Amino acid sequence: MKNWPADAPQLPEAATKHTKAGAEAFVRHYIDVINYAWMKPKSGLIPQLSYKGCKFCASVENTTEELVKNGEWYTKTPVKIRSVKPAQKGEMGKWLVGVTITDTTAPIHNQQGKTGGRKAEATDTFYFALKWSDGWRSFGVTK
Repeated sequence: MKNWPADAPQLPEAATKHTKAGAEAFVRHYIDVINYAWMKPKSGLIPQLSYKGCKFCASVENTTEELVKNGEWYTKTPVKIRSVKPAQKGEMGKWLVGVTITDTTAPIHNQQGKTGGRKAEATDTFYFALKWSDGWRSFGVTK
């Protein structure tokens, strides 16, 4: 059962601004791209939103590549945003945006129609470290 989204999420206008609201909109977009990449599945999208060396970003991309390689996909949204905390400007042009997300129990399907398990639903807060350079990019995510 393929329940693939039609098109990749487009960067919203708000996320193109070098403002607090822009940073927050970028984080929401980033998570929308994760969901799309895991439901389609399609690799190569996360690196476009990330700086090299972002371990979280690489982990997300590795998961995407595994889904593509194994012919698997999520049938429902795997990550849901519960809230976004206001962006905080830090040193040297860095910004932190807190986001509370829930990893859902969305099933994973494969070409043979079989479903895979997913760990129990969990909600947690993460902080995206962003920097502006002709647009927002993530260079790390921490708890």
